[in-house]
Amino acid sequence: IQIKPNYAEAHSNLGIILKDLGKLQEAEISYRKAIEINPDFAKAYYALSTLNPLSDNKSWQERLFSESILKNQRKKDLVDIYFARANILEENYNFSQASNFLKKANNLNRNIYGSNYSDISQKIESCYHQAREEKKIDLNQINNFPIPIFIVGLPRSGKTITETILACNNKVIKCGEDSTLEKTINIYFEEKKKLLNPSLSNLYFDNIEADIYGKSYVCTTYPWNLFYTGLIASQIPKAKIIYCYRNPLDNIKEIYKKNMENRHTYSCSIVESANLYIEVYSLMKEYQKRYKSKIYFLNYDNLVTNTGEEIKHLIDWLGWENDNKYLEPNLDPTTIKITGKIDQQRINKNEISSWKNYRDLLKPAIQIFNSNTKFRNLFKQYVEEMNQ
Repeated sequence: IQIKPNYAEAHSNLGIILKDLGKLQEAEISYRKAIEINPDFAKAYYALSTLNPLSDNKSWQERLFSESILKNQRKKDLVDIYFARANILEENYNFSQASNFLKKANNLNRNIYGSNYSDISQKIESCYHQAREEKKIDLNQINNFPIPIFIVGLPRSGKTITETILACNNKVIKCGEDSTLEKTINIYFEEKKKLLNPSLSNLYFDNIEADIYGKSYVCTTYPWNLFYTGLIASQIPKAKIIYCYRNPLDNIKEIYKKNMENRHTYSCSIVESANLYIEVYSLMKEYQKRYKSKIYFLNYDNLVTNTGEEIKHLIDWLGWENDNKYLEPNLDPTTIKITGKIDQQRINKNEISSWKNYRDLLKPAIQIFNSNTKFRNLFKQYVEEMNQ
């Protein structure tokens, strides 16, 4: 920026960094500067729309909803603009129009990147059978490494918040969406092909890049570690698995309104998201039956509405000493709500049952959930709420 102060993308990138650091007011200033330099810079509009702007100046929104901003934009930039419009419309309680722009954004995103639903579904199936063929490891092979805690679940299901709560324990190291396990499992099966006798636990800690010295627990939130739940439970004896889930319609709505670009592209389809939700939940239920003591089901809705009790249950399950510090986690900037002129770090409760604002949009998911007898039994309380 010092070298080229009128470079809009640099200001936008600075905004991303500031947001990740929790400096949301400064991030807003950087995004606004990017738009001031380039009034058609789509990515900055989308980023700004994901904040709760502290400035009363909303002139950038007029430009965002203008016809002229759509001219000469690349398809991927139009996706940003449509998502940004949907965010602003939702903020103003215009859910009908927000739904229209969400459809435009997701349809265009699907047109650009396709869908990974089929690949994910096949991966779930193959990993399930792969895990069943593995023999449970001898408990005598337990090593002195830290206890790994794998927090799994679909996007927007509460994984990051859960990790932040656990990180209040100074014996925990946060690794976020670290994909070491996935890389390690590839190495594990390559060694097995060579008729070696690899230890998945040893390989995992040999390959992890985080500095684990002096830590008792290693926590990760990589979403697709859920594929490997069976291998984790059978081959890493000390491992703990926390499966985060929430009201399925809230979850689907949340991932549908987030610009995932080329990641989680199944999210562009309400139908595919609904089917995947059922597949993932059913998979984790099956694993819970087999490895009951190793898998904890964390209901995000309960975490938000009954925070103290839900955290106590989780801490008890981990075998930790209960402490009020877990009630005051240093929340990730993506999970906090900004109100007025002061940053108030608190779990965002506004997303609970917010699917009702998009009832028409979510009709395909509601039909799928209602037609699945097994799912209706598992989620009776949610199904009843859907029909109210």
